[in-house]
Amino acid sequence: ISSALWWTRKMIVQPLAIIGSHFDSIAAGNLARPIAVYGRNEITAIFASLKTMQQALRGTVSDVRKGSQEMHIGIAEIVAGNNDLSSRTEQQAASLAQTAASMEQLTATVGQNADNARQASELAKNAATTAQAGGVQVSTMTHTMQEIATSSQKIGDIISVIDGIAFQTNILALNAAVEAARAGEQGRGFAVVAGEVRNLASRSAQAAKEIKGLIEESVN
Repeated sequence: ISSALWWTRKMIVQPLAIIGSHFDSIAAGNLARPIAVYGRNEITAIFASLKTMQQALRGTVSDVRKGSQEMHIGIAEIVAGNNDLSSRTEQQAASLAQTAASMEQLTATVGQNADNARQASELAKNAATTAQAGGVQVSTMTHTMQEIATSSQKIGDIISVIDGIAFQTNILALNAAVEAARAGEQGRGFAVVAGEVRNLASRSAQAAKEIKGLIEESVN
């Protein structure tokens, strides 16, 4: 009986206790503890299966860690891309705003020059009328009026440039609105800026048209 008890403890009880300790280690996350397989009975088969399970779990954990690292890298790249897109849209917004402001200032300056030309033309016409009534030589006045007409033509050329700038600005604003739509939530503020730039370009084009009409009226 003593020998049977010793054999039972040696061949069954102790191996089962070792198996239990291995399960505890695996449950605690320790997959590096070596599992020895010895003997040729049913207990041996349990040890072999336990070792296979440990190796499979170790591979699964390794794959999960690798996948997590790749996902982290992918997320970092997405964040960097979004930051770059946000920076580029902000730069485009600043450039459009600066272009629109310069165009508005240019339009105001040309408008003032056109008004001055109109007033000078009226003065020259009045002077010519007075000179003719008094029998004065009007060749100088005629030359002055020709110079005014030439200046008005140059202002008209500048108006054409303003029209072109307004057209290009409108196209840039449309492209910016498309980029803002692609950017989603981050591009919402930029879309508002693009809309304001389009409105400003439209107003500049309208102002240029009115100035052109004013010049034609003064020349005629």
